[in-house]
Amino acid sequence: ADADPPPTVFASPPPDGLLCRICGNVFRNPFTASCGDSFCHRCIADETVPCPRHNVPAKPLVVNLALCDQVGDLLIRCRYGLQVKRPNAESPDSGLTSPSSLVGSCSSYEVDPSGCNAEIRLGNRLEHENSCPHSQAVCSRGCGLTMKLRDLQEHESVCGGNGTSCSSVCVGARQRMEKQIRHLEEQLEQRTAESERLRVMLSGVVERLDRLDRHVTDRLQLLEINQAEHQDLLADSLAKQDRLQEAIVVVNELVSSIASVQPGGNVWQTFKCLGTFVGHRGPIWCLLGGGDYLYSASGDKSVKMWQVSSSNELLKTLDGHDGPVLSLALTGSVLFSGSQDNTIRVWDVAPASAEFGTCLKTLKGHTDSVSTLCVSKLYLFSGSFTLVKVWDLASRICLRTLTGFVRWVRALVVSQQLLYVGCGNSVLVIDLCNFSTVRSLCTDEEGNNVHSVLVLPDFVIAGTGCGFLLVWEALEEPVVSAAGTAATALGSASAIAAVETDGEHSNDEAAVPSSAVTSTEEVVSATTRPSHVLRGHSSQVSCLSVMRTSAGLKLLSGSHDMSVAVWSLHNMLRTQTLQRHQGIVTAMAVCNSRLFTGSADCSMRVWAP
Repeated sequence: ADADPPPTVFASPPPDGLLCRICGNVFRNPFTASCGDSFCHRCIADETVPCPRHNVPAKPLVVNLALCDQVGDLLIRCRYGLQVKRPNAESPDSGLTSPSSLVGSCSSYEVDPSGCNAEIRLGNRLEHENSCPHSQAVCSRGCGLTMKLRDLQEHESVCGGNGTSCSSVCVGARQRMEKQIRHLEEQLEQRTAESERLRVMLSGVVERLDRLDRHVTDRLQLLEINQAEHQDLLADSLAKQDRLQEAIVVVNELVSSIASVQPGGNVWQTFKCLGTFVGHRGPIWCLLGGGDYLYSASGDKSVKMWQVSSSNELLKTLDGHDGPVLSLALTGSVLFSGSQDNTIRVWDVAPASAEFGTCLKTLKGHTDSVSTLCVSKLYLFSGSFTLVKVWDLASRICLRTLTGFVRWVRALVVSQQLLYVGCGNSVLVIDLCNFSTVRSLCTDEEGNNVHSVLVLPDFVIAGTGCGFLLVWEALEEPVVSAAGTAATALGSASAIAAVETDGEHSNDEAAVPSSAVTSTEEVVSATTRPSHVLRGHSSQVSCLSVMRTSAGLKLLSGSHDMSVAVWSLHNMLRTQTLQRHQGIVTAMAVCNSRLFTGSADCSMRVWAP
């Protein structure tokens, strides 16, 4: 099955899905690998070739019968309808000899108009070619001539055998052979002319090699002259390395002294993975903890409710959205879910309720995906492309639309009477009493967009697209933990110009008392730069959370580099990196003294200190 295939020209270019990602050709004996993708068996036979998509060794597991059937159904041209491609000659049918329609070394073949013009299934090629009228056959009567199968019967009927002369059929065969000889002589002349051109080119290459040799000789002489200097530099580097090792020892002693005076003791307390939750068929875009329950939103258009206090079992699956579910918010026994179908669904999640798991209402009004949700005592806030909608929590009517944002609103967090909006390269702080912007927390770099926001009593923390965690000191006003849980979704964003209040309301909206809107100049004057920059991730920081442990308060950050970082808020040091997911980390939640992380690999990991 792994042997080189005979010349193969497809009747039409094969689909990209039937091409091996390693060799680029149509699958030959396809096997499903350990990474989940399929490749030709001989491409991964040594079990060391990495998967181009997952960058892990691809080990063959089992024959992919479905791909075998699909490859076998492809239409090809009979091998007796092909000829060796003439130099500088275009194929009669360019669609049949394009690189994507050939296998292996068959790019030197083209369709022979005088040969067999049959199109056959790849799986039936042997059955056809063994009986093809254009296949070659040898006279069985002993004359030794080779001819097409369609002429064999007529020839043998008149052939004398044993070297005696044959009829006009043999004469025709000789004439065809002479024609082929003349054609080969013409090709020989062409090859001779090409050889002469190559000889001239080769002489030029030899001259260039001579110049290169002289250049290399000069460089070697220069290297010998500077060798002593390089040795001195190496000795100096080794001395610097020794001093660096001594500095590392001093730093470790300093960290140990910090840990000894910190309340709770061990600053390097580690988290361990306790298990994995599976059940979703798509990426996990959002996680939300509430009491004894964990809620997960996925790209499979569903929300799942899990019991995590004792049994760790799935209680309910909430279906109804027409697109991936990107965000969640919870108040009491009512769950809100925002989706790519531009709607927000309201669910009853009280297990003792008669309407448990049913959709109570669908909130419409967005024209783009609902990327983030959060709740306060009175309002539900929903973020989308260039705007934030404010809904009355009791009547579930849209009261106000905050516009003026450029591109996507990535994160929303409510703290007391302040709404924190992560969009573009800043976090806007909006006063909920009059919906005016009171502060802008800027990332300092245009394009370093905010993807996640966390509000603590002492800090405001934002995760950015460059992999940084930016920390601002708390505002002068008293701040408490967020009343609602924010969640972000994938997208793109730019800088924010200003926050404005849309003056027009639909039939389902109710007007609120008008309030002054902060101008662009006032936002700039209130801009605050971060006080700390935490570096450690190599890609976008998509989610943030905080967890209290015996070693103190821990900051947790999930990133597209497939890792979760644990930070000590006491000294702003990274104390651990959690790596178990096989995809980007997109969501996290702390519930029942455990950390839950969700990923694009469709699974949720459970961690505990």
